[in-house]
Amino acid sequence: MATQVVLEALGETLLARLDAGLDRARAGFKRLRRLLRAQEAAHHAFGTRTIAEALAAEETDVAALRAVALPYLALAEAMIAAGAPALTHFALTSETIASDFRAHLPPWLGQAA
Repeated sequence: MATQVVLEALGETLLARLDAGLDRARAGFKRLRRLLRAQEAAHHAFGTRTIAEALAAEETDVAALRAVALPYLALAEAMIAAGAPALTHFALTSETIASDFRAHLPPWLGQAA
């Protein structure tokens, strides 16, 4: 579940930027784009909520969650950095995307980032 939270945060971040760019270009498919973003947000919220419940019930601890999620956090940040050349076409930087990504992380992981 910790892995899913990281990957869904990345997906949500990238879809938000993509959607904004498509909207500016009047690319259409607005209803479909909203549906995809809502689905990604729901997946992320489910994972975040499930982990929060497990933490509250003391079924797991933050150290265990971080241990599972940190390799995927590093992978996501490496993917963002690797995409830097493509981002320049959209007047974005990898630092901007990475900041947006970290803002979507839950507190138990955001503190480790």
